[in-house]
Amino acid sequence: MNLVYYTINKYYPTFITDEDIVQVGMVGLCCAAQNWDETKSKFSSYAINCILNEIRTEFRNRQKQVKTV
Repeated sequence: MNLVYYTINKYYPTFITDEDIVQVGMVGLCCAAQNWDETKSKFSSYAINCILNEIRTEFRNRQKQVKTV
């Protein structure tokens, strides 16, 4: 969980209090835990990329919703 808060605080500090973004980061952390291959990279490096990917996807989905409304 600390890795999720660290990633959000580093890349998106204005969203650290947004619980939806934290939950999306947790989903990214779970995906990283399931798909990580220890022979390829460190877990923290892989997990940060997965967390950022999920958060960026959430922001894209939010923009799509704003455009359709």
